Parts: sequence; structure tokens; C-alpha cells
Amino acid sequence: MYSPDLKTRESLNIELQKLAKAQIKLKVLNAVQEKIDLELKYGFIFKFKTVPKACKYYKNYIDTDYDVYDEKINDILEAWLLNQTIIYKYEPPADDSLKKKHFRTWVGNEKKRIEKTS
Repeated sequence: MYSPDLKTRESLNIELQKLAKAQIKLKVLNAVQEKIDLELKYGFIFKFKTVPKACKYYKNYIDTDYDVYDEKINDILEAWLLNQTIIYKYEPPADDSLKKKHFRTWVGNEKKRIEKTS
């Protein structure tokens, strides 16, 4: 029967302790997320310097099947932009009307970009 030496046991114990700490953190994060989801009082807020950067983030990381010509998807993106983002280029941060204006400009520019490459 194999019996690891003391040095091997210590290194295994260190790795197991790291794993246990990570597991505990994950359980705490999951519990907090569940509580937040149940209460629906809090949500994640994303901060971006500009509206186009926020839209590109959404397109690349949240909805990878984004289609600029689909108005329903554009409405979802616009709602996300208005409710879950802060645009900090301006002081105070951009209000909803400014976000909407820059969003519509971004959509138009994306359509032009796609038409040029087609």
C-alpha cells in the first residue's frame, strides 16, 4: 500500500484547503445570488464610458446572436441599457434620453457598417 511522504501530504493538504475555501466562497456567492433573485430588489449594474461600448459588450458577451435588424432584440438591448447600465462619460452620468439618443445612433451606424461589408 502506498503511503505518501510528509512533504507530499502537506502539499496535498494545502491544495485541499484552497479547494475547500473556494467551495465555501462559491456557496456563499450562490446563496447571495439566490436571495437577490428572490427579492428582486437588486441587480447587477454595468458601468461603461460610452453607449457604444455598452452595446458592444452586450453584443459580444450577453447576446452573442445579436441581430441589429431585429427590432425585438433592439428593444431588449435598449431596456438593458436603460435599466442596468451607467454611462459615466458625462457628469452627472447620462440620463435615459441621452442613452436612447446614443443607442439609436449606434444602431444606425451598425446597420451602415454591415451594409458596407456586404
